[in-house]
Amino acid sequence: MPGMIKQRNIPWLGALIESLYSAMPMLSIINFLSIMTVLYATIKEYLFTWVPWLTFGWFISIMTVFTLVLMLLVYKFLIPSLWVFRGKQLYGFDSELVDEIKKLTKEVEELRKGG
Repeated sequence: MPGMIKQRNIPWLGALIESLYSAMPMLSIINFLSIMTVLYATIKEYLFTWVPWLTFGWFISIMTVFTLVLMLLVYKFLIPSLWVFRGKQLYGFDSELVDEIKKLTKEVEELRKGG
């Protein structure tokens, strides 16, 4: 629907947002460590009742392994499922891009036939 609302191109704004989103995973690691430090300090006395050997290093190691297992499950099952769903959404509704791909595919088939 071209022409509905005029868009503006502000290159530095796009670069800023892209850089911010690219930096988020690294900032999330800092956030994860901060939250785990507070969590450990909060539940330390309760943990020592059952697991007196659980030092801060062990706690962070266990939480890191838990996070890595969660990441593996997301990679193995969630991401493929999301892409299948997104693909069905893309092709299931009116899409100018899909229409263009279908048109180009038809033209390529005609060219291969010698038309």
